[in-house]
Amino acid sequence: SQLESKLREQEEQSQKEIEDRDERLESNDAMISQLESKLREQEEQSQKEIEDRDERLESNDARISQLESKLGEQEELSQKEIADRDERLESKDAMISQLESKLGALQELSERSSLSGRDD
Repeated sequence: SQLESKLREQEEQSQKEIEDRDERLESNDAMISQLESKLREQEEQSQKEIEDRDERLESNDARISQLESKLGEQEELSQKEIADRDERLESKDAMISQLESKLGALQELSERSSLSGRDD
């Protein structure tokens, strides 16, 4: 009877230990499941952030390319405008030189004419 009592106590103790271990296993399983879920969420969020940054990079690359193209066009246009203005300046300078030359010739002719008129 005492032996049976001890045996029952051991069985109860063993059963309690098994139940405690089962509870810890269930708790560990739940924690593992929760951590795996968080890890998946983190991976998805990281992937989304990477994709968002990739899109921004592509958008920035396209914008840079567009701006570089516009800059090239603007530089070309500016150079053309400068060349056109240089041509106009040269043309005006030549015209001024020509007019100054004519004016000088007219003044000389006028002086000669007035000198000739005095000789008469």
